[in-house]
This record gives sequence, C-alpha cells and structure tokens, in this order.
Amino acid sequence: MTKREFLSELEKFLSYELPERLVKENLEFYENYIRDEVRGGKSEAAVIGDLGDPQVIARTCIDALKSGSDGIPGSEDDVDFNDEMYNGPTKEEREEAEKEEKRAERKVKLMGCGTLILIVLIVLGIFSIIGAVLSFLSPVIAVVLVGMLIAYLVLRIFGKRL
Repeated sequence: MTKREFLSELEKFLSYELPERLVKENLEFYENYIRDEVRGGKSEAAVIGDLGDPQVIARTCIDALKSGSDGIPGSEDDVDFNDEMYNGPTKEEREEAEKEEKRAERKVKLMGCGTLILIVLIVLGIFSIIGAVLSFLSPVIAVVLVGMLIAYLVLRIFGKRL
C-alpha cells in the first residue's frame, strides 16, 4: 500500500464520524509521521506496514476524540460531533445558549418575586380601604371581617400551592 492509498483509506474511515477539520488534522499528522520516518531512513512501505490497517487507526482516533479529555468512553465529557458535522451550533455556541437560558430563568424568578410583592401590596391596600370603611362599625367586628376576608383570599389565591 502506498502513502497515498493509506491516507485515502484513512480519510474515508475518519470521515464517517468526524467533522472535516478533525479529519484534516489526523491526515496531516499521519502524513507528517510517514514523511519523517522516511526521512529517517525507513522505506514508505515499511512505515505504512508498521502503522497497520487504516480502518483500525481511524476507529482508534474516533474513539479517542469522542471519549473526551479523560479518554474514558461513556463518561460525562464525551464529545458528540454530529452538530458540527451537520452545521449545527458549535460547542461554544451551545455553551453561550445555555448561559443565556440560565440568565432568562433568573429574570423570570426575579419577576415572579416582584409580581408576588406587588400582589401583596395591592391586597394590603384593598384591605386597608375595606378596614377603613368597616371601622365605623365596632372595631372588633371590623377586625373579624377583615381577617375572614384575608383568610379567604389567601386560601383562594395560594391554597393550591400551600
């Protein structure tokens, strides 16, 4: 097998699962390796024979690249190149989108707290108006009525969450 045939086979097998940039990086590595070994005195056929089957080399490269920085397949840092291969978002773009999503969630939570505070203030204002209107009655009756109204509204509004 010649250098050209070896690299062509390697490219074919790498291209099945890796994005183009990683295929090129691996091809450059093996091309440089073969060239350096030939410069060192070995024959091209001997170097290629020592390397072995391009399909096995491709499978090893793919597994190593996909298993992430720890080199252990099936762990949390495994890499999926499908998005990159099919022009999906890059890893950096996905990370930025996740950060933006977390920011949006925090905004919603803050808005939820603000809305709750606003509702409480409105309800207290309404109760103070009702209390003022009812105060011409006996203060005890007014307090009891306002208390019953507050209890009713609290259970009505927040009862499902309690």
